[in-house]
Amino acid sequence: MIIGKSIKKLLGYFLFFIFYFLFSYNAWADFNLSITPYEGGSSLRFGTVDASQVESREVRLRTTSTEAKQYRIRQRLLEAITNEKGIILPEGAVNFYTVRGSNSFGSLYQDMVRPLSAREDILYTSASAGSSDSFIVVYSVDGSKLTDSGHFRGRILYTLEPQGASPINYTLNIDFDAEVELDVSLESSSGTNRLKLDTKSKDTLKDFLMFTTNTGLGKKINLYQRVESLPCNEKGIALDEQALKFFLSGITSGETSYSTLSSLQRKDTLIYSSPSRDKDSFYINFLIDEEKLADIEAGTYRGRLVYYLEGENISKIMPIDLEINVGRIFDIKVTSEEGLSFTNLKPDSLPQEKTATIKINSNLNKPYQVIQTISTPLTNEKGNTIPDKFFTLRQELIAEGIEAEGKVKSSKFTPVKMGDEVIFTSSTGNSSSVKIIYQLTPSFEALAGNYSTGVTYSLAER
Repeated sequence: MIIGKSIKKLLGYFLFFIFYFLFSYNAWADFNLSITPYEGGSSLRFGTVDASQVESREVRLRTTSTEAKQYRIRQRLLEAITNEKGIILPEGAVNFYTVRGSNSFGSLYQDMVRPLSAREDILYTSASAGSSDSFIVVYSVDGSKLTDSGHFRGRILYTLEPQGASPINYTLNIDFDAEVELDVSLESSSGTNRLKLDTKSKDTLKDFLMFTTNTGLGKKINLYQRVESLPCNEKGIALDEQALKFFLSGITSGETSYSTLSSLQRKDTLIYSSPSRDKDSFYINFLIDEEKLADIEAGTYRGRLVYYLEGENISKIMPIDLEINVGRIFDIKVTSEEGLSFTNLKPDSLPQEKTATIKINSNLNKPYQVIQTISTPLTNEKGNTIPDKFFTLRQELIAEGIEAEGKVKSSKFTPVKMGDEVIFTSSTGNSSSVKIIYQLTPSFEALAGNYSTGVTYSLAER
């Protein structure tokens, strides 16, 4: 029984020492330092921290001294704060300061917020008598400086350095869970995910998207652009891919190969790359190619662009709706140097010719007609007129880079008719150009003089 009691007593001492070394930072020496987080435990725990938070925790450091020797306490980051992916927390994400007035003796330093780093900082120097003391250090995690999600862990090293004696080291684990969403935005000029262009004015022919990274991403990123669906009108007709152009501007931290006007592509196109850790914002500008307007049918075209942001352990898809309103174009332009004015006509002179060039711009995709209106016959200054058979006209199509389309009234000279006369009929409704040649043939049946008349041209849908 006596042996049993002795064994129990020894076991009790053994458990006491095990408990003491597991849950206390005190050392068997003339100088001791205990490190106690305010919320208890043997680690400095911040829980879960997101980008909108700043989480703070207090730690009390208490010294016990049995010798009249001055001492000081230093601090540094022993192990970098790293997550399970091996990503090291940037400096400035975890900060600290000492609480002024929390000590009773000696001198307390670092009472202004500063980053926790591998650099050694003196926290406290005791009075010359080396009295026991305690003070508070506040540690904080700044969520806005986080660059990655995950469970982060690190270790803080505290060194108690008595004067004339060997330093004594203590450690404190630090850990927290970071929840970081990719803080990136892509918005149009209206503050939405809809890009809208219109042909009604110069200003509405263009629009832009603003790409913004509101926090440093801490790693290389690439931004891709793709036409997911070509803009189509209500008839299912797709917009000409060459009609809409884009370019990037305002980049400060990254680089692009699309700083000049370029066509959209239906494949993933790398439009921006940034190797830096800095914030950035830039514009993706869009505009309608005015030279292509005449070939674009009037109507509202709707499609979709997709932007894909990728980097190390991050990705984000940003769809943008695209709307292009193409207004009606249906007009006629006439070029004629002298109009229908024939001078110094004599019976034995050569025939005189006058020309007029008509350019029709239309995006209605509907057949149309050009109507010529001559209200009065050719008349000279004395009121004499020319018989119809001597005043003739013909028309010819003008091809402008493509095969001419449509049908003229007559490719051979025929007498000019008074009133309205259809001189050209389109077949597809596209833009066209027509040249009209008027000829006045002198005759002894017509008196000499200067002859003229007025003519107008108009457009009508068939």
